[in-house]
Amino acid sequence: MEGLPPGKSMEDKYYVGYYKEERLIAVLDLIDGYPKEEIAYIGFFMTDVLVQKKGVGSAIISAL
Repeated sequence: MEGLPPGKSMEDKYYVGYYKEERLIAVLDLIDGYPKEEIAYIGFFMTDVLVQKKGVGSAIISAL
């Protein structure tokens, strides 16, 4: 499939949104099990400007 690495399908791709109360504060897409089974490849990761430089992005990535 175009846009995915070899051996991966749309079932391995996730779009994840993080909310604080009802406000979307971060979004990312990842491919599970790439390039190794125990790794998740993050294609993009964006945070709302209102939460930048407050450790929110780092906390999300650490939790993943």
